[in-house]
Amino acid sequence: MPYVISIVAARVEREYFFDKTPIVIGRLPKNDIAIKENSISRQHAQIVESTGHFWVEDLKSTNFVYVNKRKVLRERLNHGDIVNVGGAANLIFLLHPDPPLLEKLLREITDNPEFSAEAMALKQTMASLADELVHHEPTAPGVVPPVQDTELARRLDDLQALYEISYSLNSTLKLDQILRLLVGKLLAVFRAERGHILFYNATRQLETYLSRASEGTLPKGAINLEICNRAMAMARAVVHPEPGQHGPETGQAGRASQPAANSCAMCAPLRVKSNIFGAIYVDASARECPFTRKDLLLFEAMSHQAAIAINNARLTNDLSDKQVKLEQANRDLVDRSTRLQLTNEKLDEKIAELEALNSISRGMNMVSDLDSVLRLILAKMVELLRAERGSVMLCNEETDSMEVKLLLPEPADARPGEVSTKLKIGEGVAGRALRQGCAVAVADGHRNELFKSLVDRDANIRTLLCVPLIQNERRIGVINITNKRDGQAFTENDKQLAMTLANQAAITIENSRNYTMAICDGLTNLYVHRFFQLQLEKEFERTRRHDKCLSLVMLDIDNFKAINDNYGHQFGDVILQEVAALVRREVRTIDLPARYGGEEFVVILPETDSEGALIFAERLRKRIASQSFCYQEKALPVTVSIGVSTHPRDPATNKEQLIGFADKALYYSKATGKNKVSSYSAECEDAASHKAAARHGH
Repeated sequence: MPYVISIVAARVEREYFFDKTPIVIGRLPKNDIAIKENSISRQHAQIVESTGHFWVEDLKSTNFVYVNKRKVLRERLNHGDIVNVGGAANLIFLLHPDPPLLEKLLREITDNPEFSAEAMALKQTMASLADELVHHEPTAPGVVPPVQDTELARRLDDLQALYEISYSLNSTLKLDQILRLLVGKLLAVFRAERGHILFYNATRQLETYLSRASEGTLPKGAINLEICNRAMAMARAVVHPEPGQHGPETGQAGRASQPAANSCAMCAPLRVKSNIFGAIYVDASARECPFTRKDLLLFEAMSHQAAIAINNARLTNDLSDKQVKLEQANRDLVDRSTRLQLTNEKLDEKIAELEALNSISRGMNMVSDLDSVLRLILAKMVELLRAERGSVMLCNEETDSMEVKLLLPEPADARPGEVSTKLKIGEGVAGRALRQGCAVAVADGHRNELFKSLVDRDANIRTLLCVPLIQNERRIGVINITNKRDGQAFTENDKQLAMTLANQAAITIENSRNYTMAICDGLTNLYVHRFFQLQLEKEFERTRRHDKCLSLVMLDIDNFKAINDNYGHQFGDVILQEVAALVRREVRTIDLPARYGGEEFVVILPETDSEGALIFAERLRKRIASQSFCYQEKALPVTVSIGVSTHPRDPATNKEQLIGFADKALYYSKATGKNKVSSYSAECEDAASHKAAARHGH
């Protein structure tokens, strides 16, 4: 059964079978083939069966019917004919299914610009003019045709030229091909001897990009640069000589009857919007007459068409170049990933892995404390593996266990730095990963026989990936990644990616641990005396340079020697640890707490005046005094005495004097009853003098 296929955007939209005729095509919804386009008449055309054949008939439409790009009133249809209705819709007529032919016709409609709406619109315009010419009475032999007919024919020729150059230039996006087509059309339409395409160079000078003579050879002689410069300056087409300099425009096609004594030329800028990027130029020395005003107008119209086509081609070339560079960059990334032995992974996964490693490396340069390092690594792994949450467990060699140091996201009731729970090394899925030294993934989560529940929310674990942290054969801990967001199990690629990140993390954690051990006191986990001295010197100089405040708080545990003597040094160590923990909880991120020596502690308070330092010190004193210190069923209240010094309130010219003032204020608190806070003053200086005198007397 014959049928018609409607084509939209180079794809089959719908098939219409001829179970009856006529098949009416038009804009009305009730038509057999309804096409909602303004250029299509209400009842535009019909397909009928007559004498055993199918015919397409124009129903006196406004915008005509074309069969294989030819305007028709009534035409017999053959297998594979392309019917265009009103320049807006293409139909393919088939007598029987023919997929190879259909594919070929689809390519033709797509690739051939003559099937475009713009090309068909030009065809309609020319067809209308042609009809107008046909309806004139024929002239007798030897009689000059009416001027109206001559002008109309001239306009039809101009439109035909515009049409040809339009679809020719739009038939390709290759710049050189467009330029050759353009020059060829210009030489043919204007019967010129030479044609040139000129582009601006980097210094905004016109340079010839392509030249051609009418014989197909390279042109000889220079172009008229004066005309070119005038055209570019005026931003419009110019002609030489100006029309009228060689007599009136008379004769066929409106050309001057007198031949030009010198060569004639036209030049028009190539412009897209306000951007002029070149020019087209034609000239001739042996013409019968110079170029006319109508030649100039047509030449300028062609320059607009050419500018758009050339600009599109140049943009396409730029995009192609960028695509080539992008593909090369992708190949480079693949090569780099291969060198890192990250094989059998997709390119985007490799890029994401490298970005994660770079992000972690950059982050390591910005943080130094272990908690920040762990948080950065875990957050990146949870994000990269598209998981819901994760945790970090670090080995405690003294207890032969793994302690949960960090959970992300953190439970609402968790305290900073608080250890949630412990797991014996070798237990559970995490223990197996650490013992085997490789990533272990389980798809059944908390139902797995190896799984050990640590906290209440572990019951919601559906999938689990445990990755060991090992550095130089030393077991550091395990990173646990929980529940992929897509509900799927962790893959081999996920395990490889996690191991790569874990190796980097193990190095970073070990370095951070070593650094922390170097600058932190092993008992209290506060900064050591030497690190305190270095930081105070830097902070003091920064404060003086920027005219800021700096306070120093020094505290000493009251009666600590008696505690050691009466309860033992182990209880004393517990008190030191708990007092240090209370200090850490009270300080800000920018503050620096340190163990000054023995039972003395010190806190650097940057950008804090005397009043703010006293408030902090009093709050810390009350917090310690309200705490009950317990050890082996023994409970004991503990108090501290505190001294405060502040720059520039106190006359310290260096860090040593600032420490001395705080120490004198601390001694004053001790001498006047203990368990109190004192700010440096003259009374502190007097108390210190009496103390020195007493010592000297002994």
